Formats: sequence, C-alpha cells, structure tokens
Amino acid sequence: MCTFEAACKRVYTLERACIGVHTFEKTCIRVYTFEKTCIRVYTFETLCTRVHTLETLCTRVHTLETFCTRVHSLERACIRVYTLETACKRVYTLETPCTRMHTLETVCKRVYTFETLCTRVHNLETLCTRVHTLETFCTRVHSLERACIRVYTLETACKRVYTLETPCTRVHTLETVCKRVYTFETLCTRVHTLETACKRVYTLETLCTRVHTLETLCTRVHTLERACIRVHTLETACKRVYTFETLCTRVHTLETFCT
Repeated sequence: MCTFEAACKRVYTLERACIGVHTFEKTCIRVYTFEKTCIRVYTFETLCTRVHTLETLCTRVHTLETFCTRVHSLERACIRVYTLETACKRVYTLETPCTRMHTLETVCKRVYTFETLCTRVHNLETLCTRVHTLETFCTRVHSLERACIRVYTLETACKRVYTLETPCTRVHTLETVCKRVYTFETLCTRVHTLETACKRVYTLETLCTRVHTLETLCTRVHTLERACIRVHTLETACKRVYTFETLCTRVHTLETFCT
C-alpha cells in the first residue's frame, strides 16, 4: 500500500500533466498540417541554395538595369548608324582620292590667280595680231614678247587645269561628305563598344525574366522561413509530447488499478 500511495502522488502530478497534454494535442493537429508544409519546404531549401547564388547576380543586374535604359535609347541610334555604315564603306574607297584632291586644292588656289591673268592675256592676243603688222609698236611688242613667254607657260598650265576642273566639282561635294564622315567615325567607335555590350545585355535579359519569377518565389520562401522556425520549435515540443503519451498510457493503467 505504501508503494501505491507513492504511485498515487505521481498519478496526481501526472493528471496535471495530462491537462497540459490535452493542450498539446491541439498543437499536434496543427503540427500535422505543418508536416505537409515541411515536405514542400524541403524542396524549397534546394531552391534557396540556387536563389542565394542568384542574389549575387541580382545586385549586378540592378546596376545593369540603369544601363539598359541608356542602351534602349542608343538602339534607335544604331538603326541610323547601320544605314551610315554602307555610306562609310563607299567613303573609305574615296579616301585615297581625297589625299590627291587635297594637293589639287592648293593648285586650284593658284589657278584662280591665273584665271584673272588669262582674261588679260586673251585681250592681249588680239593686240598681238595688230602689233605684228604695226612696226611702230615694235618697241611695245618687245616688252610683250617677255609676257608671251610667260603666257606660253600659262597655256600649258591652263590645259592641265581644264582637265582638273571636273574633279574639282566632285571634290567640293566630297568635302561636305568628309566633314560628316569625321563625325560618324567618332560614333562608329562608340557603336562598336556598344555592340559588345548589347550582346551581354541580351544574355542578361533572359536572366532578368528568370530572376523576376524567382523574386516571387523568394517572397514565398521568406514567409516559409518564418514557418520553419516555428515548426522547429514544435518538433522539440512533439518529442516531449511523445514522452507524455507513453506516461499517459501508464497513468491510464494505474487509474484502472486505483479504482
């Protein structure tokens, strides 16, 4: 009987525990629903390791998004530059004549001074025909003979200049083109650097679409992390409840015995 009294005191303490166990049974029902989520959370943990690697990429992508807005404005310029590249190829073939035309420009400036002389020489030729018949004007013709020697050298120059007049009209049109081409060359160097950037941005756009889908997952995973912390605390509670259940079966047998 002494051992039964000690047992009864233990049973009395266990009855209070049973009241606590009854509250734990309600939590166990909630824990059972959490166990289903834990199976899903386990699959999310594998995703979390991948998401963690993508978070480092997201910081880089965020810096590139500001760059993408600038590149989008440059894409419109690239369409115009593409049409200018066909013109640049033609101008490149004309660059070798341009070096020769530059030497002709210096000649043209001298020819312009000769054209003023040619107009004067032309009216002197009419005088020379009259001077040849007029011996009284021989003194004046002697002075003109020296001029004629100079005019003869100018006539050979005028024949050469006449052949150059047709290129000069083309050179004038090329000068306007060369000024525009010089501005385009500076753009072409920038566009070449942008083409390499566009290829990288195109690969990042495919990543951005994937990262955007993962951001929605990250918000859900963040809510599940809080649930996992609660489930982890409940797992420790379940282990304690499991020990109480074994005690409750013993207490139930003692209650039948005590009666």
